[in-house]
Amino acid sequence: MWLLAPLRPHFSAALRDVHAVKPSFRVAAATRLGEADATERPAALTGLQTLLADDEPTVRAAAIEALGALDATEHAGEVLRAVADADPRVRAEALAAAPRVAPARRAIDPSLDALDDAAPVVRHCAVIALEHLAKGDPPAAPKALAALLRALDDDEAIVRGAACGALASHDAGRVRDALAGALGDRDRDVAFTAALSLARLGDDRAIAPLRAALRRGP
Repeated sequence: MWLLAPLRPHFSAALRDVHAVKPSFRVAAATRLGEADATERPAALTGLQTLLADDEPTVRAAAIEALGALDATEHAGEVLRAVADADPRVRAEALAAAPRVAPARRAIDPSLDALDDAAPVVRHCAVIALEHLAKGDPPAAPKALAALLRALDDDEAIVRGAACGALASHDAGRVRDALAGALGDRDRDVAFTAALSLARLGDDRAIAPLRAALRRGP
């Protein structure tokens, strides 16, 4: 028997489904509340605050994603606390939302701490968060840059690759040298991302590996 996902609810139905029995309906409610317009926003935020305390991690994650979509600075504290949630999906969504809802001075330290998370997806999201925080607040850039350079040594390719991509925004000698070192990464995609970032920074050390990648093909 095929089970269909719930249809996208109307706003009034989404508010009702905040208290639905099935988690899938509560997830759909969170997604719809994250699309609220200006007149719907107050009620949407109230509903999402309820969903933040849901027993189901998928529901909490959807609520945090919705708060990020709404740029809900009113709930920055809840989002940043969720970086320490027991479930990695929730922690990852909290890091993705943090740059949208919290000022860099508040979001930088939880994002830095998340680089030591046991879950690779969380560390990956921490790298992306640090990239955005560094761009949005110059005072946060030095701490973020140091962390991104450290992430080049992560055990997981998904984290190293994200760090290589993020470093393309930082034109400094030590960044270019670190990216040049990543050209020899054991993961081909990471090495290719490092080459692309070097090329964006105008470093000639990108030329040979990019030519080799073109000759090699996909």
